[in-house]
Amino acid sequence: MQPLPGSAHPTYAITDLGAGIPSAISNHSQVIGHFRAGVFPNSKGFPYFHSCLWDKGKRIEMPTLGDWYSEAVSINSHGQVLGTATAAGRGRPTTLVTHPCLWDGPTPTNLDADPRFHGTNALYITESGAVYAASPPQGPRKETHLWFYPAGFSPGIRHDVGVIGGPKIKPLFINDSGMVVGTWETGEKHNATDRFGVRRAFAWRPGEKKWTDLGTFGGQRGAPAGLNN
Repeated sequence: MQPLPGSAHPTYAITDLGAGIPSAISNHSQVIGHFRAGVFPNSKGFPYFHSCLWDKGKRIEMPTLGDWYSEAVSINSHGQVLGTATAAGRGRPTTLVTHPCLWDGPTPTNLDADPRFHGTNALYITESGAVYAASPPQGPRKETHLWFYPAGFSPGIRHDVGVIGGPKIKPLFINDSGMVVGTWETGEKHNATDRFGVRRAFAWRPGEKKWTDLGTFGGQRGAPAGLNN
């Protein structure tokens, strides 16, 4: 392929991070994610995962909450990491109960102990340290709310940003303005043998009464892999 006249072509260096699944990168090129840490006993090979941080090409395992599973999902330039983890005593593969978790340095904090964070997921931390979190479906209409914590993890209040959608909504990524992308289930089946149903991508902005269907490329499923500011 010939370069276009007058166009800039940056060069890239490829760094092998080793085994693992990255989920986010900071402005300081720190990468977070999770890796396969082992197999549950007597589970016929069912794996469990631990959070990790790649810094300067080296993978650093992040402590759990004393149980099997953890997953880091968001990091800011201050090195504060948000994710989910199972607490001690919850470690059977069929009954995993995850809690919102903060890594600010080497020690993890179970945010579920703070009533403001109880039951939240799809966590995101901004560069200023403020936090967004989406709740799982709740209330009689099974609505998913987006919450904003202007003081981050410091004592303070949280604001209900709005209702993202109903029980078939799954928020995946949030940005600094509170925009959310994720997947929604249509309730349709692709064919008679379809086990999972049709799943499409969506986008939602604070103030909107309904999310926007982003669709697929004509296939059965679509899901966003990330969201920038």
